[in-house]
Amino acid sequence: MSIIDYKCDQLLEDVASLKINNKHEEVRIEESIFEKFEFPLKFMEHLKEFENYCDTNKDHVPVIIQELSEIGGFNYKIMSRRLLEKLISNVVAMNFSWIGFKNKENFSVMNVANIVSLRRRHIIAADVENVVELWLVKAKERETKK
Repeated sequence: MSIIDYKCDQLLEDVASLKINNKHEEVRIEESIFEKFEFPLKFMEHLKEFENYCDTNKDHVPVIIQELSEIGGFNYKIMSRRLLEKLISNVVAMNFSWIGFKNKENFSVMNVANIVSLRRRHIIAADVENVVELWLVKAKERETKK
């Protein structure tokens, strides 16, 4: 019985400590990025609005990254593809190549690219970039298959 009493006392102390710590933390409730923009972005104008939002609200980018990281994936390839599919449409993707070859726009300098290519543990940035490059190349093929 004394072990149970000890555990209960310890639990009460932990709860009291959490209550004290929570009083000092400011809770920020921010609007979801999915409420601000309609994803996947279907038009270049919408992508430019999103890019502008990221440029003017640099402090929100970590929140965006955190929110998008919940999309998840089994490995970096699947996660990168899922993020791209969630963020931009094939029609928009057809306007880009990774570094802007063939009269296309440079995707690598975009905030969207930085969000998708964000370095994760044990993953080399070049590996994610290769996934993004291939995904952009195949955009037209995916769109025509619809």
